[in-house]
Amino acid sequence: MESAISESDLVKARYKRRSKDDVVALYSLRYWPFIHWSRAEREYFLGAFLQSKFEDLREIRVLEVGAGTGDNLIFFKRLGVLEENITAIELLPDRASVLRSRMPRARVIEGDALSVELNEQFDFVYQSTVFTSILDQKIHDQLARKMVGWARRGGIIGWYDFTFNNPKNPDVMGISKSATLSLFANEKLVFLRRITLAPPIARRVQRLYNFLNFPFLRTHLLAFFEKS
Repeated sequence: MESAISESDLVKARYKRRSKDDVVALYSLRYWPFIHWSRAEREYFLGAFLQSKFEDLREIRVLEVGAGTGDNLIFFKRLGVLEENITAIELLPDRASVLRSRMPRARVIEGDALSVELNEQFDFVYQSTVFTSILDQKIHDQLARKMVGWARRGGIIGWYDFTFNNPKNPDVMGISKSATLSLFANEKLVFLRRITLAPPIARRVQRLYNFLNFPFLRTHLLAFFEKS
């Protein structure tokens, strides 16, 4: 009897479909103003929080789950985090390879995060749009517990993900505010903000991003939890 397909295999298949030309086009230079302003908004709040929480970012250890090709980690490095204090977990081999070339002194672990065992704890554990690519809510619970386990007591678990389903993309599932809070119900919520102008709107308005970025049009949640 054939073994069941794992959720990690399904995630790989979803990302493969997402890499087709019609999807990649959504992130092309044609939409650079949207990419720029949405990233700048996210990095502003990320940077402000980390600088307020940690006295010296050169001393903290950072782990990103689903690090992709390293854009977030390069931002953390610009803030002052030492590259050798960075650990990345990435499921997709091609992305992990790019990440290694961009950050050769960081530790890059290729594979399913649920199968990764780490003997150290981190000051900051972060995920960005990883959970919404996982359609199994049991895996959400398991991965959230892993993230909490990787954080030291008093450390921070960071979350950035979208809250609404996309009817045009069955490969993703929005995670509501209440569902996000329930994943980390035993930890202390220290920051919560809805950010990111809805991408379908942002791609149309482009340079008007900041003028139309009203709270009721924002689709993503940025949250930080302190491990109890």
